[in-house]
Amino acid sequence: IAVEKKLKGYNIFILAPFFFLMNYNNIATAAVVGGSFNNNNIKQIEYQQQQSSLSLLKEKTTSQRQRQNLLKEQEHYDTASYLKSSSSSLLNFRGGSSTALTASTVSVDNFLNAVDIFGTAVFAFSGALTAGKKGMDLLGMFIIATITAVGGGTVRDLVLDSGTVFWMEQTLYVQITAVTTLLTFYVWPTLESKLGWKDTAVLICTADALGLGAFSVLGTQKAINVLGRDKAHPLAWVLSGLVSSCFGGIIRDMMILQKPRVLYPERTLYATPPLLGSIVYTVLTIFFTSTKNTTNQLRNTQIIASIAFLVTFVSRVICFNTSLRLPHWDIKSTTKTDNNNGEDDKPSPRID
Repeated sequence: IAVEKKLKGYNIFILAPFFFLMNYNNIATAAVVGGSFNNNNIKQIEYQQQQSSLSLLKEKTTSQRQRQNLLKEQEHYDTASYLKSSSSSLLNFRGGSSTALTASTVSVDNFLNAVDIFGTAVFAFSGALTAGKKGMDLLGMFIIATITAVGGGTVRDLVLDSGTVFWMEQTLYVQITAVTTLLTFYVWPTLESKLGWKDTAVLICTADALGLGAFSVLGTQKAINVLGRDKAHPLAWVLSGLVSSCFGGIIRDMMILQKPRVLYPERTLYATPPLLGSIVYTVLTIFFTSTKNTTNQLRNTQIIASIAFLVTFVSRVICFNTSLRLPHWDIKSTTKTDNNNGEDDKPSPRID
């Protein structure tokens, strides 16, 4: 009894080992159960990770399929957007969605693109040459050359309210004008004095006619894209093609204080050919591009562009080789015109 009283406060420590021995099996079972629980947790986590990986794989596969579908849809949209986009033009379009279509359309667009660039250089040469013969310096020649080359397109974009003027976004036109002005300033006097070249040469006038045809087609197409087929009268399309082709030369003549040559009958017809080409483009577009088939509509547009270009080019070549004039009053002038720089008022093809 005395020992029990002394050990009363310590019985928990004495009984603990006995308790452990008596309940060893239960404790071991609990440990096994706990280990199994931890293993189950690990397996469950691994399973969730596998499911997550499978989900990511499925999402990746789905995204790839969606991407492929989007690419297919984009191919069709590229063709349709050419006809619907308000900012597109034949110059900006670069092909279709099918190989059969590419063979016919890319060649037409690339040709118009090349002729547009070439025509810009020819128009810039005309402006620089006219300014130089009026006594302007190199900067004056560059300004007049730029106005002649891109003035018509600038007026067109401003009237159509189509956004930023085209040569502000595509500075290649200004670069071409600058290079052409430098070459005209330094090289043309030698060609004229030593080789006898003239700006009325058939070769130069033919090159100008090529540019005139491209400007007429592109100007008409720009109006169709911006204004839409149903929102503007076709007459606006025709005027856009005419403005694109001729207003650069009109502004040039006004700035150098000479009569705008396209408004007077002293020289060969110049504004009439692009007007005819623009009318042809407009009429053919109205009657032959109303189909709902986008591919056929695009192909028809390319054919129409080719026909309108040829009409403009051929009619201009015919005009500077004949004495054709539009009806006008027979008013005899006793003075010599500024356009021929003191020469007789005989018909001359001379580029605009």
